Amino acid sequence: MYDKKSQDHFIKNNTIKTLVVIDKKDIIKIGDIIIPSPVGVSIDRKTGRVITPIHFELINESQFQPLILHDLLINQGFVHVKMIIDNPDPIPCSEMKQNTTKEIFIPVQNITKIEGIEPSDIVQEKKSILSFSVFGIPIPNEPDCIGQKSNLIVKVILKIQIIILRDKFIKISDWQW
Repeated sequence: MYDKKSQDHFIKNNTIKTLVVIDKKDIIKIGDIIIPSPVGVSIDRKTGRVITPIHFELINESQFQPLILHDLLINQGFVHVKMIIDNPDPIPCSEMKQNTTKEIFIPVQNITKIEGIEPSDIVQEKKSILSFSVFGIPIPNEPDCIGQKSNLIVKVILKIQIIILRDKFIKISDWQW
């Protein structure tokens, strides 16, 4: 479990090697992506409000890769979701299914200032999704185009608890039981 160097250090200095919490922060991360609007999604072209009911299901656990530079924790990753479009009235597109799904990866990027953080520190994150948001952007129609085109801005809002840990040697006499 412990390496030879740690065991020798313990014997000579009456210390143990353990993980110590350096910092703990609660932050909000926001990720977004712009995608072409799937067939059957209607938006209000004046306000951007999405009229067609849409909901999301998480496919896999969010994936983030931390990078530590000069008191900054840089985190990049993505949230993998299935967007489900509820199409209660498929007319005028009768070939449309009642529900349509689209798999998407929503990129997330965040920079957090943490005084004293070091590249060798261990970063742990507890993630929870607070909500999703969808907003429509109309695309001007071309003269020979039938129907309305639009893009969707899909956002995910995450609450993250960041815990920064560091390996340290602690004197046993300092240890509090």
